[in-house]
Amino acid sequence: MTSFPFPDDLVDIKRRQLSTYHRLTQPAPDTARLRRELIRLIRLIDSHPYWQGGWSTAGRMELHHAATAARATNREPDARAVSGVRLR
Repeated sequence: MTSFPFPDDLVDIKRRQLSTYHRLTQPAPDTARLRRELIRLIRLIDSHPYWQGGWSTAGRMELHHAATAARATNREPDARAVSGVRLR
């Protein structure tokens, strides 16, 4: 089994994506804002320098598992800039 060492910022973006997706499953008045945020996070994941050499389905699944584990430990993301975009 291959192990993928993901940068913390990439895991944090994926964790935020999962959280935003989950919030979209709940009734809320700001669904348009959440959809825009989800699209922005997906773009950040797709354009992250980690994937510069290409990506694999297994790598994407491992990222999902890493983000889920980070979410389970209730770890807060750091406020580092990612690809020139500051995370809120």
